[in-house]
Amino acid sequence: MIADILISDYSSVVWDYSILEKPIFCFAYDYDTYISKRGTYEDLNEIFFGGITKTQEELIDRIKNMNETEYVEHTKKIKKKYIIEEQNATKKVVEIIFKEKDNVRTN
Repeated sequence: MIADILISDYSSVVWDYSILEKPIFCFAYDYDTYISKRGTYEDLNEIFFGGITKTQEELIDRIKNMNETEYVEHTKKIKKKYIIEEQNATKKVVEIIFKEKDNVRTN
């Protein structure tokens, strides 16, 4: 909760952090190599506001000159697209597990 921004690479922490609705930067100095060897599920240049950064200088410049409101609004879009917020998630998981367990016992 104390982090004002997130700097990540290919980590899924982006989805978790998006619930905070704070700016997110993708720093992927090895992007071209990574894409050619491993690939990604989504185009990171489309997910991250302003695309990915490949150099420290570019990253620092973006942070210094960011319009925080624009970054936050983009993070909200990430959150809306990828995070499903529901109440009582733990309760629902426990109910599913025990329902499956009961089904196994009766079958």
